[in-house]
Amino acid sequence: MDLLRVNQLKKSFANDDGEKCDIIDIESFVLEEAEICGLSGESGSGKTTFLHLLAGILTPDSGSIEFMGVDTGLLSSSERDNLRADKIGYIFQSFNLLQGFTALENLEIAMSFSSSSEREYALELLDKVGLSNRLEYYPHQLSIGQQQRVALARALVNKPKIVLADEPTGNLDSFNAAKVFELLCNLCTDYKSALLMVTHDQVVLESFEKKVDLRNLNRSALFT
Repeated sequence: MDLLRVNQLKKSFANDDGEKCDIIDIESFVLEEAEICGLSGESGSGKTTFLHLLAGILTPDSGSIEFMGVDTGLLSSSERDNLRADKIGYIFQSFNLLQGFTALENLEIAMSFSSSSEREYALELLDKVGLSNRLEYYPHQLSIGQQQRVALARALVNKPKIVLADEPTGNLDSFNAAKVFELLCNLCTDYKSALLMVTHDQVVLESFEKKVDLRNLNRSALFT
């Protein structure tokens, strides 16, 4: 069953000279429930913009994004925020952890924006990512790899239907990148969350059963 369906999606921005630059022009894209997919593409090809559109952080100029049968373009800003909080997990390349809060508090704050309030679930996730002994540690007290694992747990804490991951292994060495990728896929499989993960790492990319190159989807003028 389709979880996410994109049709005739377009997004542009104005450059410094005020000229319109087409960034996204995608005819169609489908992701099924619980499907795990790797997304590749050159730097500047619009991968992050695409994820932001899917998450409702940005709104398209035209076209539609249907998530769980709902056209998100017809939702108000607050309705998109609520949908994202309840049904979409997002992993930023730079982690975006709240520096003044502990690992556990970062998850609890994420839960406060949704209908979820299961503290035990947050503890379970942090245990699954190997951080049960780091609950009260602040981000600056954690290694890069540990911070990334907090970000993975935070993305899943509200039991999302989909996790959007923007190069979550980009700041890691090859060994830890493989470990984080395996952990993320296992967590999404365990909790039946779909995963769309952007990566430049060819080793990681080849591990995906479904792989999509944005250059084959995006008809943007950037590629003509």
